[in-house]
Amino acid sequence: APANQGKLYLFVIESQPRLIMTLQGVQNNDHFGQSFSIQPDKCWLAVGSPTQSIDWYGAVDIIPLN
Repeated sequence: APANQGKLYLFVIESQPRLIMTLQGVQNNDHFGQSFSIQPDKCWLAVGSPTQSIDWYGAVDIIPLN
């Protein structure tokens, strides 16, 4: 698989369908207009610009591609 590519499964938001995203180049914090705080097995997710105040609203598990 290409470097920095993986699937993010979002479980946190209630009353919403499970969100599954495939990201490429997750080092770009503004990918898809969202901000990411990468941890070893979690990725905090927020809508907005990395340079502006944003409200963190969920966490996702990082599941690497085989």
